[in-house]
Amino acid sequence: MTTISEMVIKTQISLDRFWSAVWLLALLRWWQERKLAAVLEETGEQSVATRRATERFRLLERSMKFWRTSPPLILDALEASRRAGVPVSDLQLIALNRDIRVVGNSVTVRRQWWSDGLAFVVVVALWASWARLVVLIADSSVPLLGRVAGVLLLTLFYWGWSRGVTLYSTRANAAVKRSGAAVEAVAMSVRRTSSIIYLND
Repeated sequence: MTTISEMVIKTQISLDRFWSAVWLLALLRWWQERKLAAVLEETGEQSVATRRATERFRLLERSMKFWRTSPPLILDALEASRRAGVPVSDLQLIALNRDIRVVGNSVTVRRQWWSDGLAFVVVVALWASWARLVVLIADSSVPLLGRVAGVLLLTLFYWGWSRGVTLYSTRANAAVKRSGAAVEAVAMSVRRTSSIIYLND
């Protein structure tokens, strides 16, 4: 039983990584690493081109943990939130959906009153389409075994699809509700610390 639950969890994680397109981010990081190596060989360590390529690579490297490229100030806030105990899964969802953004010199988490309603409509529409297809399969002239297999395959497909849909809707909204205030509080302390360091310099 434990093995089955572990397999389900691993499958869910794999689906989340697929739908979040973190694999594309990994590809971009690999390509940037190659570009950095080429620039280093061509212009040396002290060149402006090398500095820019290095900064881009570091940005991608840091962003990998949170599934989307973000400005350095947002990455600082996300990393500080992780160290403060905010669940990484919530931080990934918040960053992925761009619910965290820079406003002036501070980082805020976006909260929109209509997002819950829209997420509910999207999920209902998804499973309503599944139910309609199940009825069509059940009402077909295919032998019983074929209909059962068709419903099982369809359900498996929709389950995988729903992981992607909820990644950008209900689960994203839940992450903001759970951890949005904590992220903003940590981001404020990060900004104050940065300001103090800057003033002392």
